Amino acid sequence: MIRIFFVILFFISVFVTPWWVIVPLGIVLLAYFEAYLSVLLGGLIVDTLFGVPLSGVFGITYFYTAVFVILIFSTLLLRLRLLE
Repeated sequence: MIRIFFVILFFISVFVTPWWVIVPLGIVLLAYFEAYLSVLLGGLIVDTLFGVPLSGVFGITYFYTAVFVILIFSTLLLRLRLLE
């Protein structure tokens, strides 16, 4: 029930709030609920709706998707290392 609440809050924040609210909510979803697909989909939505090519970052169009993919791999790596 609480996971569904946070996922819905994350997707609402993707459409309404700035990046500095979306990224911490994505981190919370990854750390506590392992909602990898939801966070990745949220990054794709942010980049599709609001993303522009960044010339300073190798012309990456999907910047937030890349940030969330890095966060997903970091979370998986930390879980693997901490649970050994």
